[in-house]
Amino acid sequence: MKSLGITGQKWLKTFHLFAAILWIGCGVAMNLLRVAVTPTSPEGMSTLSLAIKILDDLLIFGGVIGILVTAIVYGIWTKWGFFRQRWLSVKWLLTIVMVLIGWIIMGPAVKGNVQSPEWYLSNMDTYDANLATSAVWGPVQLLLLTVVLIISVFKPWKAKIKRP
Repeated sequence: MKSLGITGQKWLKTFHLFAAILWIGCGVAMNLLRVAVTPTSPEGMSTLSLAIKILDDLLIFGGVIGILVTAIVYGIWTKWGFFRQRWLSVKWLLTIVMVLIGWIIMGPAVKGNVQSPEWYLSNMDTYDANLATSAVWGPVQLLLLTVVLIISVFKPWKAKIKRP
């Protein structure tokens, strides 16, 4: 199979980095919003929840899809392959873990708080539980993203995995 040339690889790296910046930057923004903005009115809670959901649905999702697509292109059309290096295998594993955390845990918590202002008057327990879920898992996601970033830069365990 034909591999990407130098210019193609530079463009691929550019798109991969842009997607990573999107994912990490929006993760930071979502966590900052959750911590720094503490609305007391139902309207404020609704607005905050909607802002966080928009970041999640548009930008985080775009970053994740961008990372996955560019990683697949890296795997198919460059010398790196998918699992030829241990550090790549760890990155794939952590990326899958982050996607699952986002999809199974964070997504429902974020979406669960996007309601009409009246909902907050009688559902504060649910709102608080969803915020607590985000307060635990949001920083976990940022930590994992940071670990993946560090692995990408330092490429530890660089020995190739032997194929039988």
